[in-house]
Amino acid sequence: MNIVVLTTLCFILTATGTGLLIIILKRNKVLDIPNQRSSHVSSLPRGGGIAVLSALICFWIAERHVSQEWVAGEVFILITAVLLGVVCFVDDLRGLSPYLKLLFQIIAVAAGLIILRDRGAIFQAWLPIWIDLTLTGLMWLWFINLFNFMDGIDGITAVQMISIGLGLSLLSVFGLLNSWVFTPSMLIVASALGFLIWNWNPAKIFLGDVGSVPLGYLIGWLLISVIGPSNSFGIELMTIVLLPSYYYFDATLTIVRRCLCRKNILKAHREHFYQFAVDRGLSHGQVCGAIVFVNLLLFGAVLLSIGSNPLVPISIALIVVVLLLLWMRGIFSKQSLTK
Repeated sequence: MNIVVLTTLCFILTATGTGLLIIILKRNKVLDIPNQRSSHVSSLPRGGGIAVLSALICFWIAERHVSQEWVAGEVFILITAVLLGVVCFVDDLRGLSPYLKLLFQIIAVAAGLIILRDRGAIFQAWLPIWIDLTLTGLMWLWFINLFNFMDGIDGITAVQMISIGLGLSLLSVFGLLNSWVFTPSMLIVASALGFLIWNWNPAKIFLGDVGSVPLGYLIGWLLISVIGPSNSFGIELMTIVLLPSYYYFDATLTIVRRCLCRKNILKAHREHFYQFAVDRGLSHGQVCGAIVFVNLLLFGAVLLSIGSNPLVPISIALIVVVLLLLWMRGIFSKQSLTK
């Protein structure tokens, strides 16, 4: 199936479906009520992830059916993502215990690891398979949750989906990653763009856990799947480490800081770096724009890792992300510089 036609249809279905969802969710009062931890001031519908996930998975399956180029376990992963989405929508409607939600995520990750049990995953070049799968499972679980944690301002998750999707697509086109990654990655971009029409500041709808959690699951799966059997600090590993590294740092440092302050890490808060940026007067669009710029530099760092010492691109990525976090905290603001 022609990729231009496929992604265009995916974009249209996501955009149209999201617009209809706004009406349906409002009528049924499925709303995100603002509180002191919110980045918005009016009640908006949440659950836009239904349209994003539906369009993404439908066209993903359609393309694979036509091309007959299924990857081992791919159908199982897609079904698991749908089931995870159902559980998360129940949470959006009624609220579930965070421990129960975590249990479902663990089950979904464990199910995905079964597919990898024979060939291994991220650390297969260095570690015994059982250690490799355990560490990969923990990283995958963390990726799902950070994707959920970071969905806190207008446009941020869609922007990150577009950045990762385009990065994976281009690396696949360049022949640096498995070719099968290309179509799902482009569909992620198309569905994110369709949603972004309605989610850009000022947002008219939010993704909800029904979107952020299963999307984190699917993107995590794609990142894990790019690893080849003989990877040793190659382009595949650099892709996983560097491409989403802003999300890694913001979410992880925030959780560590809250742990050190003995705060409940499962409780909603406004202590992410991007939230500090908004609180000091930057618009949601300005913050998302800065993230896009940094993600472009991170993609460049991934390309730089080809045939070079891995410490070079890792150092560049570290510097770029730290500078972004400091900027979000206002370290480079006029007030800070004049103190």
